[in-house]
Amino acid sequence: FKEHRQQCKEAGITFRDITALVHLQQENSLKEPQRVAQIYKERSTGDFTYNRDSIFAKQFENLAQAIKRRIAQEKSQNFKEA
Repeated sequence: FKEHRQQCKEAGITFRDITALVHLQQENSLKEPQRVAQIYKERSTGDFTYNRDSIFAKQFENLAQAIKRRIAQEKSQNFKEA
């Protein structure tokens, strides 16, 4: 329509109702995310000091918890393999 607006106006064509068809591809969103093997061994234990009053305190806490979860997960995987 945008490309032919002037021609439509000259011809007296007026659009009152426009319908569009949208096809969503949800296949990718339904697939299980692919796990990537960890390339490095985690050297941190998740125990580090930081200013609890800092604006970054919540991010540091989340990082520490993520590291501890990763270490626990690695230990459980090593235990299963042994």
